[in-house]
Amino acid sequence: TAVSTFVAQALGAGRVQEIRRWVMISLLVVPIASLIAWTGLPWLPQAISLFQTRAEVVPHLLSYLSVLVWGMPFLLLTFVFSSFCRGLGDMITPMVLTLVAIVINAVLDIILVFGYLGAPAMGVPGAALASVIATAIAAVLYVAVYLKPAHHATFGTRIMEFPTVSEIKRFLTVGVPIGASWAFENLAWMFM
Repeated sequence: TAVSTFVAQALGAGRVQEIRRWVMISLLVVPIASLIAWTGLPWLPQAISLFQTRAEVVPHLLSYLSVLVWGMPFLLLTFVFSSFCRGLGDMITPMVLTLVAIVINAVLDIILVFGYLGAPAMGVPGAALASVIATAIAAVLYVAVYLKPAHHATFGTRIMEFPTVSEIKRFLTVGVPIGASWAFENLAWMFM
């Protein structure tokens, strides 16, 4: 989410060629954060037990979350590119792509949960798979928005340029507290 901060700062200062570097830093975080989430899968049952979930719900929750966690890279990509758009002051694109993802998710839920149109009835894992597919489609659409000719002409979005160590440190100095705040808030809501 820190991407929006750095994109907005670079845009406001007229340093538009920096914008792709901030996006690149956040893209480097995506595989690392995804690996961390995936390595947590074996501890999912213990995490669920902390919430004293009813025994009959636990298998469904495990099957849902196990599928959903594998879609973490797509979710993080949507965060990166929606933050890019918001940093530019574009609130419409994230809204539209979120609505597209919600509609796709709802349609796929019906198809995959109940087994319509030749798909097997998957139940709860089908609902998770629908979410992952919808998020993956949104991520692809966001990448297309990021790489579109107008953005490339202005920001050089198709140029692969790795950030410096000092830029990474600066990004993490802002991004880690934002991420921790977000995590604490979500944990608080889960416990409540």
